[in-house]
Amino acid sequence: MIKYIETKNLTTNKENFKISYPDILLNEKIYEKTIIEIKKINFNSKNKLEVTYEERVPNMFDLMFSEELNKLLEDKIKEKFGYKLDEEKIEKLSIEEKNKLNIIILSIAREEMLKRLETDKFKYIVSKTKAIFKKENGKWELKDEETLDIENFDIPFLKMKEGNNENN
Repeated sequence: MIKYIETKNLTTNKENFKISYPDILLNEKIYEKTIIEIKKINFNSKNKLEVTYEERVPNMFDLMFSEELNKLLEDKIKEKFGYKLDEEKIEKLSIEEKNKLNIIILSIAREEMLKRLETDKFKYIVSKTKAIFKKENGKWELKDEETLDIENFDIPFLKMKEGNNENN
């Protein structure tokens, strides 16, 4: 499904958090709807440049963890299996049935995400970033990047994990 990748920026040695959707069409639609706006450019010297920009990326987490999607999944699964699935019933499913269930869930979620992207029914995750470029050997190179602010990036399962860690 969706992968969360932590990598290091080789230039700045900082940790990066990236989200990768395994679907080319879905990735293309997300990139089409992504907006990057340059807010400020400061020439600190003839060899150093500071750029502040805002990046708006469609927030697909709103859909993935919504009651609306859960209800749709319940209805479609009931339609395919003939009964409502709960944790106990899922445990009793064969591997083949669990695979079929996963395919149904992933295809419904994918279709709903594509539908929202097509109809512009989504919020944006908005991040404000400062990037520092230096001119070396006649070429501008990114030397450092810092996220200054991020809005609308609320992921329910991450909040649950954070809440559980605080109690331990």
